[in-house]
Amino acid sequence: MQPITMKSSSVLFIVFISFVCELCACGTPLSGIIRSDKGQPLAHVKVLTYAPLQKETKSLGLNMTTQRYEVMSDERGFFRLPDHGRVVYFTQRAQRPVTKILALSATTVQVVMEAAAATLWQVPQCKTETDKAKTGIAFKVLALNNVQAKQDVRFGLDIFYYDYQMPGGQIERMVNWQDSTSSHPREETFLEAKEFTERVWAAGERFGYDVRGERHNGKVWRYVSYRWGALSYQGSSPESAQVFDKMIDGMCFEEQDAKKYPHENF
Repeated sequence: MQPITMKSSSVLFIVFISFVCELCACGTPLSGIIRSDKGQPLAHVKVLTYAPLQKETKSLGLNMTTQRYEVMSDERGFFRLPDHGRVVYFTQRAQRPVTKILALSATTVQVVMEAAAATLWQVPQCKTETDKAKTGIAFKVLALNNVQAKQDVRFGLDIFYYDYQMPGGQIERMVNWQDSTSSHPREETFLEAKEFTERVWAAGERFGYDVRGERHNGKVWRYVSYRWGALSYQGSSPESAQVFDKMIDGMCFEEQDAKKYPHENF
């Protein structure tokens, strides 16, 4: 038997490391401290990200390209993720949400969160006679002129479409749907954004997030969500966005719809 030389042992070590990396995806841990705008450490902030997988895997018959990681900051405001994607979400009901766009190689980040109260959007609950004319699931809106509301079912869940006809005949759409993964816009939405803003909305004990932004091509988007659903338009012209915004800003929240699903803070 040939003795293992320094060179051959190095090759074996590299092969072993490659094998381990393939199994664990050799993620890049991310850690940091989350503080208030007053400099105080913030505990119980949820930190969420979707890290890219080295190899596509299957879960419940679906092809998965990312791994979800979620942790909470401790009493010192410290958190640590075992791996992360380009986008990392920081949320807590009492604080204005923060979404960070990072390099995949980033290992540390400092986060400052403002109190939510300064920008809080108080959404009324659906209780008035006027609210009966509004449509949607949880998020109830009144369809304005040139907007056609349609109801459908997708995967056994209700979905509403609001189609606005532009002067030239083009149709632009806003969608209201139910989904257990609706709490945040997709990562691509942030990566393609020129700029965006975030705030908390609340209706009684329920709360969620209102995020809006502009793409580099001048198209705009808005995403209003809670743990189990969202109301959103994506890549709309400023003209249709103005119509959809007026509908969203005049919405009410139907607690009876939301009670069909577990009440979870997110």
